[in-house]
Formats: sequence, structure tokens, C-alpha cells
Amino acid sequence: MLGKSTDTCFVYVIECSCNKKRYVGVTKHIENRRLAHLYALRSGRHCNKALQSDFNSYGENNFYFSVIGTTTVKDRSQSEKRWIEKYKSHLEEYGYNFHDQKFYPRVKKQT
Repeated sequence: MLGKSTDTCFVYVIECSCNKKRYVGVTKHIENRRLAHLYALRSGRHCNKALQSDFNSYGENNFYFSVIGTTTVKDRSQSEKRWIEKYKSHLEEYGYNFHDQKFYPRVKKQT
């Protein structure tokens, strides 16, 4: 059963079929995470403003949630980063992970 193992994490993607942008995440409890994303998006309060905006524009039926891999708790961050880089979702034109400060901190422009 998905999400029940204590040392297994699931790498997932939320993809918009209209613009092909992706959000990559990792969790131990896949169904709970899927429902949390849906709840936030449906209520208009998702922390990822770009994802929320596209969800509002294109509608729920154009977004898909899929498990794309598994990893261990120990390797979860590196595995997530590899998938983000594979999909280029850290770049705004390709995805929704460009706000992810843990992997890609924004550099302040000097004035």
C-alpha cells in the first residue's frame, strides 16, 4: 500500500496539461500530501502562487498528480533535487519549483 512504509518516500509531480509546467515534491505519505495540495488549491490558498494562479486559470481537470519515483528518507532531498533538475521545474518557464529556497536560493539584486 502506498505511503505506509516508514523508510520509503515518494517523489511526485503535479503537472499542468495546458502548459506542461511541473511541480516536484517528496513525501512519506503520498495520499495525504495529494489531498493537502488539492485542498489548498481548491480553497485558493496554496503557498506556491504560480501553481495557484495556473490552477485558477486552467482548472482542476488540467492538473495531474503522479508518483514518479521512490527514495529513502535519508536520500529524499537529493532525489527531489535530481527530479527537479531533470524536469527543469526550478526554471519558471518549465515549472513551479523556482521558488524553492532549499535548493535554489534567490540572489538579491544589488542596487
